[in-house]
Amino acid sequence: MVIHSSFEPTEDGSVQFRRTAARDGHIRVDNPVWDNKEFSKHYSTMSEVEKKLDKLIDLIKPVKQVPFDWYVPWGPLHGSIPLTLKE
Repeated sequence: MVIHSSFEPTEDGSVQFRRTAARDGHIRVDNPVWDNKEFSKHYSTMSEVEKKLDKLIDLIKPVKQVPFDWYVPWGPLHGSIPLTLKE
């Protein structure tokens, strides 16, 4: 897994990841190299996940509240606008 790993291009156009992990007192260095095809595949997958997350955020984000003081009969506009009755 290369999440949160730094990466850089190699001379042949591949992508070199730099990952060092420490667990149980041992240090493990894992520097996988992905060719352009492998990197593009994972990048496309993550782009699709990003789009789905954006849609989810739009779905669950709070709705902007609209002030309803204009609707309340004792609001500031009550009585100041004359109403005409149609016969």
